[in-house]
Amino acid sequence: MNFLCYNCYFLYVGNVLTGKQITALEDYNDGKHIESTEWELDSWQLEHLEDLGLVDDEDEPGSEFVDYQ
Repeated sequence: MNFLCYNCYFLYVGNVLTGKQITALEDYNDGKHIESTEWELDSWQLEHLEDLGLVDDEDEPGSEFVDYQ
């Protein structure tokens, strides 16, 4: 018996989820079940993102989702 990774399964067999399952997932995620998430970065992660030019200032759009320590 051979196992396939998700990508190979999709290419050779088809979608893993049925249409009914996809509809149920979309209906569940209608905004009522989404919780706010606050991301915390340690100093190494923050420094790495700054080196990549992805963090300039805490006033940048999206900064409300990141907790700068």
